[in-house]
Amino acid sequence: MDLQRLNQIMSDMLDSETNFEMVGKFLYNEKYLDDFKIIVSSDGGSPLPEYFGNKKFDDKTNAGVYSIFSGSKLFFLDKTLLSSPLHSKVDVDIDYTISFDTQAISYFDSMVKQKNAPAVFIKALNYIVENDLNLDLMPYFIENSSKLCDNLTKEATLDTLKSYQLLRSLDRDHYLKQGKIRSSLSESINQAEIDALVCASENFHQLYQASGLPTYEYPLIWLIHIADIYIGSNKSPSNKLNDFLRCCHDKFHNMPLRYINIAYLLFNKKSNFMFFRKIQKGRDRKDLLKDLENMAWDLHHLHWLEDNKAFYDKDLKKFAIKMILTFDNGLVELIKLKAVKALAYSLKQNECFPMYTYAEDDSLKSDIAVYFSPELIKERADKLKNKELNAKALLEKTKNSFLENSLSEDSFY
Repeated sequence: MDLQRLNQIMSDMLDSETNFEMVGKFLYNEKYLDDFKIIVSSDGGSPLPEYFGNKKFDDKTNAGVYSIFSGSKLFFLDKTLLSSPLHSKVDVDIDYTISFDTQAISYFDSMVKQKNAPAVFIKALNYIVENDLNLDLMPYFIENSSKLCDNLTKEATLDTLKSYQLLRSLDRDHYLKQGKIRSSLSESINQAEIDALVCASENFHQLYQASGLPTYEYPLIWLIHIADIYIGSNKSPSNKLNDFLRCCHDKFHNMPLRYINIAYLLFNKKSNFMFFRKIQKGRDRKDLLKDLENMAWDLHHLHWLEDNKAFYDKDLKKFAIKMILTFDNGLVELIKLKAVKALAYSLKQNECFPMYTYAEDDSLKSDIAVYFSPELIKERADKLKNKELNAKALLEKTKNSFLENSLSEDSFY
């Protein structure tokens, strides 16, 4: 099914006033949704039971486990569930998975080395182990794989990787009973797993270098352009936003709504997000670039949660609830800024299709509406055809232009 048809069907389903109406629309479009699993987020007023969702461990920092979904209740749809007899009890098989980023792994590493890990992390680990939640450590692996291929950082990263493997193989029963960390695997098996991780890092790094496959590059490219317009122009907020919209359309032939929303809030100073403060401080461009790189990894982790297919088993028997353990208030703000209203997953296409909620107001909607006319959508699609992009090369050019204060004069096509 083409993306435009899916968007139309999903938008129509989300406009339903009741869950019963939504089911009717699913059945009406069943020939298009035959291989889809759909999760729809609902607010607190829904009669649905609350799912095993957000859990805050510290009010000051907002440290906690957060779902990408906008509501506290979820409605599940697929053809298997809907083929159940009317009014019968239906069991929904759910896979809860918690992602760990670099900061979370570093806290666990401190526990392993018997250093002072933050109490809030110990609370989080206890919560995950007590509820037997699955772990996804790939965000850490992706962010740090290149460090295993650099002689300057390899030794320190390899040392942390031992804790990474220990977390993967944690003996949860022993931890619950004794409060002590040990592996459920033998030392030889753990070492074999670590060796395999190092080999995988080298292969991933070589593939990345050769192909220019993106990880955090596109989030960083968008953030650099936003920051450049913000600090390099005395124009009004609306004109700054128009500059960014033209940049998206003319230079990249893509209209990334998350980044448009970020730009709008920053330019209009409509939010006191911690995420924005480093840009607003007016720091030196070289120092700011380092901050933007960290911010880009935050955004990459969100993209990973939304787009990663590995959360689903091959037979598509389970619904996946994706969450992240974070101690970064800025990342929590970003999750809320563009939370997932619904998620559709297609087995045939092996793709996740998220539908979002936005903190938009009418002025922003009117600014971007012109770029979503059928003519301009087609224009962007035509320009992107047969165009090979190397994300790494594109990022290097963007960074150099930003440091030289010449980004607005640059052209990538």
